[in-house]
Amino acid sequence: MNYPNLPNSVLEITEQPEVKEITNELLKQLQNALNSNSLLLSKWN
Repeated sequence: MNYPNLPNSVLEITEQPEVKEITNELLKQLQNALNSNSLLLSKWN
């Protein structure tokens, strides 16, 4: 299956500022979720 107009690389995608913002936000949320999870797990052990 061919997808027209796809960027050539991940770099091209992440060079777009709005994508950078979303990616950074998602990474922050992921980190927070992992930290919360670790805290819960350490309480249970």
